[in-house]
Amino acid sequence: MAKQKVKDISAVDESPLVQLVLTAGETVDGVEESLKQYDALQHDVFSPVKRPKKDVQKPTGRKDETTGKDIIKLSKEEVNRIGLPLQKLIVNRRAAFMNVGNMEIDCKPVSKDEINILAMVKKCREDNKLRYRAKEIAKRMMSELQCAAFWYSDDVAAGYWGDLAPKATVRMRMRVLSPLLGDELLPVYNGLGDLIYFGRRYATTKDLTGVELTTEVLRTATQKVDHVDIFTDTYIYKFEKVQSGWLMTEKTPHSYGKIPVIYYHQDRPEWADVQSVITRLETVLSNFADTNDYNGSPILVSKGVIKGFSAKGERGKVIELEGKDSDIKYVTWEQAPESIKLEIETDLDFIYTCSQTPNLSFKELKGLGSAPSGVAFDRMLMDPHLAAQNKLDDIYGECAQRELNFLKAACGAIHTPMKKVANLQMTPVFSLFRINDQREGIDNAVAALQGGVASLKTAVKIAGLTDNNEEEILAIQKATDTLGREIEEEI
Repeated sequence: MAKQKVKDISAVDESPLVQLVLTAGETVDGVEESLKQYDALQHDVFSPVKRPKKDVQKPTGRKDETTGKDIIKLSKEEVNRIGLPLQKLIVNRRAAFMNVGNMEIDCKPVSKDEINILAMVKKCREDNKLRYRAKEIAKRMMSELQCAAFWYSDDVAAGYWGDLAPKATVRMRMRVLSPLLGDELLPVYNGLGDLIYFGRRYATTKDLTGVELTTEVLRTATQKVDHVDIFTDTYIYKFEKVQSGWLMTEKTPHSYGKIPVIYYHQDRPEWADVQSVITRLETVLSNFADTNDYNGSPILVSKGVIKGFSAKGERGKVIELEGKDSDIKYVTWEQAPESIKLEIETDLDFIYTCSQTPNLSFKELKGLGSAPSGVAFDRMLMDPHLAAQNKLDDIYGECAQRELNFLKAACGAIHTPMKKVANLQMTPVFSLFRINDQREGIDNAVAALQGGVASLKTAVKIAGLTDNNEEEILAIQKATDTLGREIEEEI
């Protein structure tokens, strides 16, 4: 994805701003093709051009008066079209192994204000359901190649923040933008690669709120109106397409000090390296299905004259033949299915291996025998773990850090005392998905505690039996004290 170079756009007049964003805004090549590949119903096997109907000759039941032969009619017959949603499977499993919904924040607050700003950032994330929407963003980035999280403020009743910000009457809301949702995303960078404008182009129907519903208004009610929203570190501009050009309908200042958009993007979809193999596999399966339609039922070939058949359903069937060399047998197809089976299995293996996607089908897992331990599963799933970690170490992790930095600034804008601690270091921490072997965790916790290499607090965390380690420690200590007193009383 090459950035378009713009000379000096640090100070631009508002009137040509929309033209600047439309001209200089980056676009990711291949978005439309990626969306097409992601939707199994748009694959090449469903194209009547790339996979046309088959020409077949069928007898009409009529005879040619001159030759006496059957009259044959040429017609088109539908072929089998088998599309496989393997692109979606690759994206879903990559997002699952990234486990972004369980992101934690590494932060060591000291003062009361630092503790409060951390709590405000966590509340912003929790109230906007980032635990679930983070996975949606990851999927959209890997399949649509670009998406964005647009953060904006919304009025809320006093007391929403509680003791964190008693007088604040504003909260943060988040909206996901992406090509599949109808958004054209247009980031603009300066010569140093810093994002200085972010454009969003989209279309809506006319807003008829408060408008008199005349015949002319109703006639044009379904017409689409083109919009462009532009975000900077100080303003949000809204433009609407009119006959004479672009009309600025709104200019709203904000005090975040940062562009309120987190832009996620990548150059190629997750399945790019195996797309050709997926296409080939769909073609092989579709062709094989066509062949089965013709050859799946047994074909009986006779040599000589058949004088009579046994009745349908009769046991001990007998077919009477006439002639010295008469013979009858079924046509069998022995080698071709084996070669097709080998290619299908090989293609599937290449797809899973080269995309670093685990094959977790029931057929594969039931061959493991007795249930492996969590460590054994980790070793088996090392390849998808490496792929997920590589994605987290790349643009997604960088964007997660930007999100935390923005939310700190937003909390400072919501509650002024938070501005002085807005530089508090917060770092996203991700834990990859793994098979939870509870027994193994308990054994490790007990061994670490008894071996003197871990405290009770660390042992409880290793065991992973509770989400609130502090309460669990107090409960263990209380149970231990109670048991100690009971033993003393018995003695």
